[in-house]
Amino acid sequence: MNLFQIYIAFTPLALYFVLVGLMNMTGRPFLVTGLRDQIVLFLALFGLVAVGPMQLFFPVNASWSYGPWVWLLLIGIYASCCLLYLLFQRPSINLYNVTMTEFRPFISDLAVDCDPNARLAGDTVCMPTLGIQFYFDSNPVLRTISLISAGPNQDWGGWDRFRKSLMEGLKSQSQTFAPKYVVGISFLLLGLAMLVALHALIWLDSASFLKAIPDFLRI
Repeated sequence: MNLFQIYIAFTPLALYFVLVGLMNMTGRPFLVTGLRDQIVLFLALFGLVAVGPMQLFFPVNASWSYGPWVWLLLIGIYASCCLLYLLFQRPSINLYNVTMTEFRPFISDLAVDCDPNARLAGDTVCMPTLGIQFYFDSNPVLRTISLISAGPNQDWGGWDRFRKSLMEGLKSQSQTFAPKYVVGISFLLLGLAMLVALHALIWLDSASFLKAIPDFLRI
């Protein structure tokens, strides 16, 4: 890999680490839908895809006719594959900077407030009035919790109403959580260190970086 390929591959990933670090640095649990979380992850992985599969299966003959515009076709194919994957995903919600021990009492009260017929069994919650049911998938090391839909029969409108109630509840009861900043600081420092290292490499050998650009774009 030349210098430009290294930069393209790891810069989006470094920015993703910075974003994850900032989300974990908030003073309360940070909520994001699974759809948005996956979109950001696909953007972070685009650089690795560009220097890997896209280079491996690069349409050389098309580049002779269309030049760098062939990259629009490759980007479109990548976006279409990501979109196709997202269309088959069930609704989910991800929470950063919170543990299951802190979240369980909160979600027990919130579920009953949102749906009087709500039932909780272990790590599974069923809310028949809203037409949703989900289970918890937690990572205590990274302090993240995912609320993943259980079963194919889900009401997207019910998920949206529950998400809004969850956001309001997290804001109004933020004092009940004890945020930790170790995970956020770790991701933030990792992302910033990668960005500094990448730009330092460019500064040390800018000529090679500029020379590698037309080779990468096949122009």
